[in-house]
Amino acid sequence: MKKILATTDFSVNSWKAIVYAVELAKSTGAELIVLNAYTLPYSNQTVLLSMKEILKESAEGGLKEVLTKMHNELNLDGLQITTKAVHGDLLVIIDLMCESEGVDLVVMGTKGATGLKAALLGSNTSNIIRNVKKPIIAVPDSYVQSPIKHVTLCADFTLGLESRVDFAVLQDVVQVEKANLRLLHIVDPYDEQVEEEKLPLKTNFQSLFPDIQISASINYHEDIEDGIKEFISDNPTDLLVMIRKNYNFIESLFHRSMTRQLALHTELPLLIVHEIK
Repeated sequence: MKKILATTDFSVNSWKAIVYAVELAKSTGAELIVLNAYTLPYSNQTVLLSMKEILKESAEGGLKEVLTKMHNELNLDGLQITTKAVHGDLLVIIDLMCESEGVDLVVMGTKGATGLKAALLGSNTSNIIRNVKKPIIAVPDSYVQSPIKHVTLCADFTLGLESRVDFAVLQDVVQVEKANLRLLHIVDPYDEQVEEEKLPLKTNFQSLFPDIQISASINYHEDIEDGIKEFISDNPTDLLVMIRKNYNFIESLFHRSMTRQLALHTELPLLIVHEIK
Protein backbone atom coordinates (compact mmCIF):
# COMPACT_ATOMS: atom_id res chain seq x y z
CA MET A 1 0.00 0.00 0.00
CA LYS A 2 1.66 3.19 -1.21
CA LYS A 3 -0.94 5.95 -0.80
CA ILE A 4 -3.87 6.52 1.55
CA LEU A 5 -6.44 9.27 0.97
CA ALA A 6 -8.28 10.63 4.02
CA THR A 7 -11.15 13.07 3.50
CA THR A 8 -11.97 15.86 5.93
CA ASP A 9 -14.74 18.41 6.33
CA PHE A 10 -13.02 19.64 9.52
CA SER A 11 -15.58 17.91 11.74
CA VAL A 12 -14.96 15.68 14.76
CA ASN A 13 -15.82 12.52 12.86
CA SER A 14 -13.47 13.36 9.99
CA TRP A 15 -10.68 13.87 12.56
CA LYS A 16 -11.26 10.30 13.74
CA ALA A 17 -10.76 9.16 10.15
CA ILE A 18 -7.51 11.14 9.91
CA VAL A 19 -6.17 9.57 13.11
CA TYR A 20 -7.06 6.13 11.77
CA ALA A 21 -5.42 6.89 8.42
CA VAL A 22 -2.26 8.15 10.13
CA GLU A 23 -1.86 4.92 12.09
CA LEU A 24 -2.38 2.83 8.96
CA ALA A 25 0.06 4.96 6.98
CA LYS A 26 2.69 4.64 9.70
CA SER A 27 2.36 0.86 9.92
CA THR A 28 2.32 0.30 6.16
CA GLY A 29 4.80 3.03 5.18
CA ALA A 30 2.22 4.65 2.90
CA GLU A 31 2.06 8.31 1.96
CA LEU A 32 -0.98 10.11 3.39
CA ILE A 33 -3.06 12.62 1.42
CA VAL A 34 -5.57 14.70 3.38
CA LEU A 35 -8.31 16.06 1.14
CA ASN A 36 -10.94 18.75 1.57
CA ALA A 37 -13.36 19.15 -1.34
CA TYR A 38 -15.44 22.32 -1.37
CA THR A 39 -18.34 23.34 -3.60
CA LEU A 40 -19.99 26.64 -4.48
CA PRO A 41 -23.59 27.54 -3.72
CA TYR A 42 -25.84 28.55 -6.60
CA SER A 43 -25.64 32.26 -7.27
CA ASN A 44 -24.84 34.79 -10.01
CA GLN A 45 -21.46 34.77 -11.75
CA THR A 46 -19.98 37.77 -9.90
CA VAL A 47 -20.84 36.40 -6.49
CA LEU A 48 -19.56 32.95 -7.46
CA LEU A 49 -16.13 34.25 -8.44
CA SER A 50 -15.79 36.04 -5.12
CA MET A 51 -17.18 33.11 -3.15
CA LYS A 52 -14.83 30.64 -4.83
CA GLU A 53 -11.78 32.54 -3.62
CA ILE A 54 -13.23 32.81 -0.12
CA LEU A 55 -13.98 29.08 0.02
CA LYS A 56 -10.55 28.21 -1.35
CA GLU A 57 -8.84 30.31 1.31
CA SER A 58 -11.08 28.80 3.98
CA ALA A 59 -10.34 25.23 2.83
CA GLU A 60 -6.60 25.85 2.69
CA GLY A 61 -6.69 27.50 6.11
CA GLY A 62 -8.65 24.60 7.53
CA LEU A 63 -6.13 22.12 6.17
CA LYS A 64 -3.27 24.09 7.72
CA GLU A 65 -5.04 23.87 11.08
CA VAL A 66 -5.58 20.13 10.63
CA LEU A 67 -1.91 19.64 9.76
CA THR A 68 -0.85 21.63 12.81
CA LYS A 69 -3.16 19.54 14.99
CA MET A 70 -1.71 16.36 13.51
CA HIS A 71 1.82 17.46 14.38
CA ASN A 72 0.78 18.54 17.88
CA GLU A 73 -1.36 15.54 18.82
CA LEU A 74 -0.11 12.61 16.77
CA ASN A 75 3.22 10.85 16.49
CA LEU A 76 3.86 11.20 12.76
CA ASP A 77 7.27 9.49 12.78
CA GLY A 78 8.47 11.08 9.54
CA LEU A 79 5.22 10.26 7.77
CA GLN A 80 4.93 11.86 4.32
CA ILE A 81 1.77 14.00 4.33
CA THR A 82 0.22 16.07 1.55
CA THR A 83 -2.85 18.29 1.95
CA LYS A 84 -5.12 19.19 -0.94
CA ALA A 85 -8.00 21.67 -1.11
CA VAL A 86 -9.93 21.01 -4.31
CA HIS A 87 -13.05 22.64 -5.71
CA GLY A 88 -15.65 20.12 -6.85
CA ASP A 89 -17.97 17.33 -5.84
CA LEU A 90 -16.40 15.03 -3.22
CA LEU A 91 -17.19 11.84 -5.14
CA VAL A 92 -15.78 13.18 -8.40
CA ILE A 93 -12.63 14.50 -6.71
CA ILE A 94 -11.98 11.22 -4.88
CA ASP A 95 -12.47 9.25 -8.07
CA LEU A 96 -10.08 11.50 -10.01
CA MET A 97 -7.47 11.49 -7.25
CA CYS A 98 -7.56 7.71 -6.93
CA GLU A 99 -6.54 7.54 -10.57
CA SER A 100 -4.16 10.51 -10.83
CA GLU A 101 -2.41 9.99 -7.47
CA GLY A 102 -2.43 6.20 -7.44
CA VAL A 103 -4.43 6.00 -4.21
CA ASP A 104 -4.77 2.50 -2.76
CA LEU A 105 -7.23 3.18 0.08
CA VAL A 106 -9.80 5.85 0.96
CA VAL A 107 -10.53 6.55 4.64
CA MET A 108 -13.69 8.46 5.60
CA GLY A 109 -15.47 9.35 8.81
CA THR A 110 -19.14 8.60 9.38
CA LYS A 111 -21.47 10.72 11.49
CA GLY A 112 -23.03 9.24 14.57
CA ALA A 113 -22.84 5.78 16.10
CA THR A 114 -25.68 4.59 13.91
CA GLY A 115 -24.18 1.35 12.83
CA LEU A 116 -23.35 -0.50 9.67
CA LYS A 117 -26.31 0.80 7.73
CA ALA A 118 -25.21 4.41 8.17
CA ALA A 119 -21.66 3.53 7.22
CA LEU A 120 -22.87 1.99 3.98
CA LEU A 121 -25.85 4.12 3.11
CA GLY A 122 -24.94 7.59 4.43
CA SER A 123 -25.19 10.22 1.70
CA ASN A 124 -21.50 10.81 0.97
CA THR A 125 -20.16 7.42 1.92
CA SER A 126 -22.78 5.47 -0.03
CA ASN A 127 -22.06 7.39 -3.22
CA ILE A 128 -18.35 6.80 -2.81
CA ILE A 129 -18.82 3.09 -2.09
CA ARG A 130 -21.09 2.81 -5.09
CA ASN A 131 -18.81 4.56 -7.56
CA VAL A 132 -15.21 4.49 -6.32
CA LYS A 133 -13.47 1.21 -7.14
CA LYS A 134 -10.77 1.49 -4.50
CA PRO A 135 -11.12 -0.07 -1.02
CA ILE A 136 -12.75 2.23 1.54
CA ILE A 137 -12.62 2.30 5.33
CA ALA A 138 -15.52 4.02 7.09
CA VAL A 139 -14.62 5.12 10.64
CA PRO A 140 -17.46 5.94 13.08
CA ASP A 141 -17.02 9.13 15.08
CA SER A 142 -17.58 7.10 18.27
CA TYR A 143 -14.62 4.85 17.50
CA VAL A 144 -11.72 4.85 19.95
CA GLN A 145 -8.39 4.26 18.20
CA SER A 146 -6.85 0.90 19.06
CA PRO A 147 -4.49 -1.65 17.49
CA ILE A 148 -5.88 -3.93 14.79
CA LYS A 149 -5.45 -7.43 16.18
CA HIS A 150 -8.67 -9.19 15.15
CA VAL A 151 -10.15 -8.82 11.65
CA THR A 152 -13.47 -10.35 10.61
CA LEU A 153 -14.26 -10.86 6.93
CA CYS A 154 -17.97 -11.47 6.35
CA ALA A 155 -18.90 -12.86 2.93
CA ASP A 156 -20.98 -15.51 1.19
CA PHE A 157 -17.78 -17.42 0.28
CA THR A 158 -18.85 -18.69 -3.10
CA LEU A 159 -16.31 -20.90 -4.83
CA GLY A 160 -13.25 -18.98 -6.02
CA LEU A 161 -14.01 -15.87 -3.99
CA GLU A 162 -10.35 -15.42 -3.05
CA SER A 163 -9.45 -14.95 -6.74
CA ARG A 164 -12.36 -12.63 -7.61
CA VAL A 165 -11.83 -9.99 -4.95
CA ASP A 166 -9.01 -7.47 -4.55
CA PHE A 167 -7.70 -8.33 -1.09
CA ALA A 168 -4.43 -6.37 -1.46
CA VAL A 169 -5.26 -3.75 1.19
CA LEU A 170 -6.58 -6.38 3.60
CA GLN A 171 -3.40 -8.41 3.04
CA ASP A 172 -1.27 -5.38 3.90
CA VAL A 173 -3.27 -4.58 7.03
CA VAL A 174 -3.25 -8.06 8.55
CA GLN A 175 0.41 -8.59 7.67
CA VAL A 176 1.79 -5.35 9.14
CA GLU A 177 -0.52 -5.48 12.17
CA LYS A 178 0.06 -9.22 12.64
CA ALA A 179 -3.68 -9.56 13.12
CA ASN A 180 -5.60 -12.80 13.00
CA LEU A 181 -8.27 -13.21 10.34
CA ARG A 182 -11.72 -14.67 10.91
CA LEU A 183 -13.83 -15.74 7.94
CA LEU A 184 -17.52 -15.40 8.76
CA HIS A 185 -20.40 -16.79 6.74
CA ILE A 186 -23.96 -16.04 7.83
CA VAL A 187 -26.30 -18.85 6.80
CA ASP A 188 -30.08 -18.74 6.91
CA PRO A 189 -31.04 -21.87 8.89
CA TYR A 190 -34.18 -22.19 6.76
CA ASP A 191 -32.31 -22.02 3.44
CA GLU A 192 -32.24 -25.54 2.02
CA GLN A 193 -30.15 -24.39 -0.97
CA VAL A 194 -26.93 -23.74 0.96
CA GLU A 195 -24.17 -25.60 -0.82
CA GLU A 196 -21.17 -27.03 0.99
CA GLU A 197 -18.69 -25.28 -1.32
CA LYS A 198 -20.04 -21.89 -0.25
CA LEU A 199 -18.92 -22.41 3.30
CA PRO A 200 -15.70 -20.62 4.32
CA LEU A 201 -12.65 -22.83 3.96
CA LYS A 202 -9.55 -21.24 5.41
CA THR A 203 -7.33 -23.36 3.16
CA ASN A 204 -8.53 -21.22 0.22
CA PHE A 205 -7.18 -18.10 1.90
CA GLN A 206 -4.03 -19.28 3.63
CA SER A 207 -1.89 -18.70 0.53
CA LEU A 208 -3.11 -15.08 0.41
CA PHE A 209 -2.25 -14.51 4.06
CA PRO A 210 0.97 -16.41 4.83
CA ASP A 211 1.92 -16.67 8.49
CA ILE A 212 -1.48 -15.27 9.52
CA GLN A 213 -3.74 -17.20 11.87
CA ILE A 214 -7.00 -17.85 10.03
CA SER A 215 -10.20 -19.31 11.42
CA ALA A 216 -13.52 -19.96 9.70
CA SER A 217 -16.95 -19.68 11.28
CA ILE A 218 -20.51 -20.29 10.18
CA ASN A 219 -23.21 -18.40 12.05
CA TYR A 220 -26.73 -19.65 11.44
CA HIS A 221 -29.11 -16.72 11.51
CA GLU A 222 -32.00 -15.68 9.31
CA ASP A 223 -31.01 -12.01 9.58
CA ILE A 224 -27.57 -11.00 8.31
CA GLU A 225 -27.28 -7.90 10.52
CA ASP A 226 -28.22 -9.83 13.64
CA GLY A 227 -25.89 -12.64 12.66
CA ILE A 228 -22.94 -10.27 12.37
CA LYS A 229 -23.87 -8.55 15.62
CA GLU A 230 -24.06 -11.87 17.42
CA PHE A 231 -20.67 -12.94 16.11
CA ILE A 232 -18.76 -9.76 16.92
CA SER A 233 -20.32 -9.62 20.38
CA ASP A 234 -18.79 -13.02 21.12
CA ASN A 235 -15.56 -12.58 19.15
CA PRO A 236 -13.27 -9.55 19.60
CA THR A 237 -13.18 -7.64 16.31
CA ASP A 238 -11.17 -4.50 15.53
CA LEU A 239 -11.98 -4.27 11.82
CA LEU A 240 -15.02 -5.61 10.01
CA VAL A 241 -14.58 -6.37 6.30
CA MET A 242 -17.32 -6.74 3.69
CA ILE A 243 -17.29 -7.20 -0.07
CA ARG A 244 -19.09 -4.89 -2.47
CA LYS A 245 -20.35 -6.91 -5.40
CA ASN A 246 -22.68 -4.14 -6.46
CA TYR A 247 -24.69 -1.53 -4.64
CA ASN A 248 -27.94 -3.43 -4.85
CA PHE A 249 -26.30 -6.34 -3.03
CA ILE A 250 -25.24 -4.13 -0.14
CA GLU A 251 -28.56 -2.35 -0.04
CA SER A 252 -30.39 -5.67 0.04
CA LEU A 253 -28.71 -6.50 3.36
CA PHE A 254 -30.79 -3.78 5.00
CA HIS A 255 -34.10 -3.52 3.17
CA ARG A 256 -35.93 -5.59 5.79
CA SER A 257 -34.83 -3.14 8.48
CA MET A 258 -36.59 -0.13 6.98
CA THR A 259 -39.74 -0.84 9.02
CA ARG A 260 -38.02 -1.33 12.34
CA GLN A 261 -34.99 -0.10 14.24
CA LEU A 262 -31.74 -1.38 12.80
CA ALA A 263 -30.55 -4.30 14.90
CA LEU A 264 -26.85 -3.92 14.22
CA HIS A 265 -25.12 -1.02 15.95
CA THR A 266 -21.38 -1.12 15.62
CA GLU A 267 -18.60 1.20 16.63
CA LEU A 268 -16.17 -0.71 14.45
CA PRO A 269 -14.34 0.62 11.40
CA LEU A 270 -15.69 -1.01 8.27
CA LEU A 271 -13.46 -1.94 5.32
CA ILE A 272 -15.23 -2.38 1.98
CA VAL A 273 -13.31 -4.27 -0.71
CA HIS A 274 -14.43 -4.87 -4.26
CA GLU A 275 -14.76 -7.68 -6.71
CA ILE A 276 -12.30 -7.46 -9.60
CA LYS A 277 -13.88 -10.14 -11.78
